[in-house]
Amino acid sequence: LQRLALNGQVVGEGGAGKPADFVPADTPFTLAGSWRPVPMLVFNINGINAAYDDVQVTTRALEKAEIARLSDIVHLPGVNASLAVPESRFAADHLRPRFHAMPPANWTNEPHGLVVSGGRYHLFYQRTPNGPFKTQMHWGHMSSADLVNWTHHRDALQPELQTRDFGFDQKGIWSGDVIVEGGKAFAYYTSVNHGPAYNPGISVAVSEDPGLRYWKKLGPVLDASNVQDFRDPYLWKENGVWHMIIGAALKSGGGLDHYRCTVRNGKSCWERVGDFSNVPYPKMDIGSAIWEMPVFEEISGHRILLVNPIGGAVTKYGDMATRGVYWLGNWENERFAPATTRPRNLDLVPGHLSPAVARQPDGTLAAIGIVDERRTPQAQEDAGWAHTFSLPREWYLVADGRALGQRPLRALAGLREGPPKVFASASYRGATLIADAGPQAEFKVRFTPGQRGVFGIVLAASPDGAEATRIVYDRANSRVVVDKSKSTLSAEMEGPAILQGTYDESIYGEPADWHVFVDGSVVDVFIGNGAAFSFRVYPTRRDATGLGIFAEGAVTAEGVEVWTMKPMKIDYSFDD
Repeated sequence: LQRLALNGQVVGEGGAGKPADFVPADTPFTLAGSWRPVPMLVFNINGINAAYDDVQVTTRALEKAEIARLSDIVHLPGVNASLAVPESRFAADHLRPRFHAMPPANWTNEPHGLVVSGGRYHLFYQRTPNGPFKTQMHWGHMSSADLVNWTHHRDALQPELQTRDFGFDQKGIWSGDVIVEGGKAFAYYTSVNHGPAYNPGISVAVSEDPGLRYWKKLGPVLDASNVQDFRDPYLWKENGVWHMIIGAALKSGGGLDHYRCTVRNGKSCWERVGDFSNVPYPKMDIGSAIWEMPVFEEISGHRILLVNPIGGAVTKYGDMATRGVYWLGNWENERFAPATTRPRNLDLVPGHLSPAVARQPDGTLAAIGIVDERRTPQAQEDAGWAHTFSLPREWYLVADGRALGQRPLRALAGLREGPPKVFASASYRGATLIADAGPQAEFKVRFTPGQRGVFGIVLAASPDGAEATRIVYDRANSRVVVDKSKSTLSAEMEGPAILQGTYDESIYGEPADWHVFVDGSVVDVFIGNGAAFSFRVYPTRRDATGLGIFAEGAVTAEGVEVWTMKPMKIDYSFDD
């Protein structure tokens, strides 16, 4: 007789007959494995996360009452905590960020659904709990009182096997948005399944918990029948009407699908509007196959539409690299009227994309994006984690409302470890190291206005210069250049060694003030009045923590301030 139990309940039994002698097999006894591994690149994606407190092999099938007693033991409080990866797992990893938000381990991607509930900011994000690879997507969940220090919660949403003709989210809970209405929170997400209906679809879950820990799935509400493909809903309320835009693949390339919903007699309905912009999408697109992760918000009396085009002519490492782009404009007769046809790049150089946004108490927009990996899959597998979120940024308008400016969230100053090291005005030639900034640092450099030629900073530098990264401004060509050609001695870095982008002084002013954060392998840079970008570096040497000034000729730095940064405070709340 065999019995199969799930969570203490017998779900199947069979084989009743004459008892047979128990004969151990002459092969290894394996748990949480499959008879056939499923590889993806260097990863095996069909393992199981688990903690085994007890393993027993008996010579008989257990009775149902015995199985129930074992289940009571398994469900004692603290089981979720026992499955968590402790911070000590990565204590020796000098490349892992310490004051950037990220999951405890494994793989993450876009943050989304940044919303305020119960007096806290809640950030949801793409998460694979089984390893540093993308499969069987969950919604991870963390919350914060200040967007700087975070509490990890159990996953909010997981893929589930359905019992009907199809499962609307069997293949993953992908990106979306969270809104609060009538004392409830609603999570709209991209659901992917194995069946023909609602594949992909936009599905909804509801939570009446102010802590947004517990959710009930309501099922799919829209499908992609009106477009080639779609994903990543974004919602906002306008004059009592909810609007939803969804990143879409159209016959012409990337675009949006637009819906509106008016609550009538306690029931809601989604009606397709169609075109969201009064400019045709082909004139706005940059040659992509689909737009992802749209954001549409009011900012200083204007509207900003941000999308992340991928596919087509847009590639991760190509001349037209994957990155966020945006338009400023107005909202007229329920359509977006962009001020310009072609978008602006969110960042000066590629490396950061897909920000989620939320209002702060003073009404300003805060944004957190992802700074993705630029090292090989094997390096990610060896590390046990992949990707990190950007530092929280504040958005504002510059150049008389013609462009978006970004600056680091002011609350980040609370992570400074005491007063700064201060370096007085000095003239520099070549590459000159001036301080050991440490693996977690913040520094400000003010160059004397009017500098000519090529000048900038050196960071993540070893004392002998064997590893170093340069960020310079080429004033003659109005270019910011990130030179990673000597940033690592490892062969595991991927992508171009030179990143560059145009710096428009008519928008951001003279690039005299540089504000930089270095946190293990992630670097966030803010130059002038609102120019920003983030990227990754992977120095192998633990002493590659030097900071310096660089100039092809001579340059004067009026002052340099360097702070050592504390790790952010991380709490673990597994909501048993």
